[in-house]
Amino acid sequence: MRIEILSLLDTRAPGITFRSPLGQAWAQWSGTERPGAGDIANVEFDIPDEVGNWAPADGPDTLHSHAPEEPVRIRGVVTSTDEDDPVVAVRCGTDILLVEFPPAHKPPLGARIEFTTPRINAYPYSL
Repeated sequence: MRIEILSLLDTRAPGITFRSPLGQAWAQWSGTERPGAGDIANVEFDIPDEVGNWAPADGPDTLHSHAPEEPVRIRGVVTSTDEDDPVVAVRCGTDILLVEFPPAHKPPLGARIEFTTPRINAYPYSL
C-alpha cells in the first residue's frame, strides 16, 4: 500500500502516523531506514497478534486509528480461508492482509468484516 508519512512517534519501537487511501492510522515501522514526515512509502502491513473478535460490517474498506498507540480499526472482505489454517486473507482496498483468528471464531469466505488490533507493523518495499 502506498502511504504518506505524517509524523514519527517517539516510542520504544519506531512508530509512524500515516495517511493511506483507506484512512489515517499509526504503525510500528519495520524498515532499516527511518522515514521522515512527508515521505511517501510503499509498505506491506502485518498484524502481529491473533485477532480474537470480529463483527460483520457495512461501509467502505478502512484502516484507521483515532490517535497514535490506540487500536487500529480494519474493515475489509475475507477473500481466502482454509478450514485447517487459522490465517485468513482480508482484502482492504487493493491490498491483502493476512490475519490469524482462533479456529472457533474465523469469519466465513466472502464476509465483509471489521475488527481492531492493538498494533500493526509496516514493512517498506521498493517497486
